[in-house]
Amino acid sequence: MDILKDWTGPAMFTALVGVIGFVLGHFTNLRKEQSEWRKDFRELYQQFWDSTEMGEVRAWLACDEGYKIIEPVLQRRLNGNTTLEDYAILEKLNRFSALLIRIINMNNLPASKEERVLWKELYFSFWLKKIHNRALLNAYMMECWPPLFEFEKSQNASLSSKKILK
Repeated sequence: MDILKDWTGPAMFTALVGVIGFVLGHFTNLRKEQSEWRKDFRELYQQFWDSTEMGEVRAWLACDEGYKIIEPVLQRRLNGNTTLEDYAILEKLNRFSALLIRIINMNNLPASKEERVLWKELYFSFWLKKIHNRALLNAYMMECWPPLFEFEKSQNASLSSKKILK
């Protein structure tokens, strides 16, 4: 029973304060990570939806008429014959792709349920489908931006395993 004497009084108080401090520190750190996640999300969201350049790229992907603008550029790029004007268009596509990868990488960060919902509301999977549906764009992206497709493969594998488990 001498052991119990050691855990009463100041020793017990010190241990309790230590545990409370650890728990509070953990939750403070978690809250900080969440606020950083939301800050990063707001920046990506703004870049994706408010940027004129990203709007132009989204129009190329979403509209047949817009895709006709970049189709010959992609053909020349895949054939190794780009012009200076082509490069300006490809640069915009590359910035769009880099932004999609940043959005994808946010999925790997710790986030709350509410934050996961926000992440899904960027609808980036819509844009990946658009890329797949455009043959030359798909070929260009597979050559230059394979991480976009690696994420999609991992998502499909995850969905398949969930169906098997059910």
